[in-house]
Amino acid sequence: MNDDKNIACSQWAIKERPFIEFCKKNTDNAVGVCGVDVLDERRVVFVSLIGLHKTWKQTPLYILYSCLIFLPMSRQWLYSKRKKRSNHDEIANDNVFMSFLRFKNEQSFVFWAGDDAADMDMECDANPHSGIQGDLFAPFWKNVSKRLSMLYDPITRRNYAPLKADDFFKDRVKFVSRFQNNSSTILSELYFVHMKFKAVQEILYQSNHTLNAIVSFAPDRININHNRRSPSSCHSTISSPGFWISADYDPET
Repeated sequence: MNDDKNIACSQWAIKERPFIEFCKKNTDNAVGVCGVDVLDERRVVFVSLIGLHKTWKQTPLYILYSCLIFLPMSRQWLYSKRKKRSNHDEIANDNVFMSFLRFKNEQSFVFWAGDDAADMDMECDANPHSGIQGDLFAPFWKNVSKRLSMLYDPITRRNYAPLKADDFFKDRVKFVSRFQNNSSTILSELYFVHMKFKAVQEILYQSNHTLNAIVSFAPDRININHNRRSPSSCHSTISSPGFWISADYDPET
């Protein structure tokens, strides 16, 4: 058994050498918090592929290691050698970044909206601890809720809470938006999976305040004193919010 594990580890190291070499060359960025008074210990969640790609090399390694990533596509896009040409060719041709994404996928820290039905464990509907239930909710968000409830939160020292159900977002007293969303936008996201940045950020924040959902990384995000800004400034660096690229991968081509 140990030999099998060693072989598997060796094969992984060879395959993901671009990301490993990046880490070795950027050991100075392992912490990258010089001048910061108090660290923001929330787990970072990237909700934009473009935002992540533009800023990941400036992101401290400890954040890259622990972060979650939400992508509006199938994981087959990551491993396919033939990708339909699109305006995201720059990302697909970035070998180091793609190696990083494969590393995160091996961690089970990537949430693929294009694989919602395949990944969804139908036992969620029968499990009251899995969070959102019922036919109205998209399988993707049911899967997210279940996986979060199985993931350890280092701040609370227990697992993350499952996602809030639609009753919470319909309640005008309980639901106070942090990302300038209204209830109908959130419900549409939970039912149909549009992967709009603000809606995804809102769903994650309202369910777990210890998740820091961002579009792109900025150095001042790791200083808790800077996280009191208006949430709208969190995605001012990306010019095309709400992009949808699931059609960029076509398994038949």
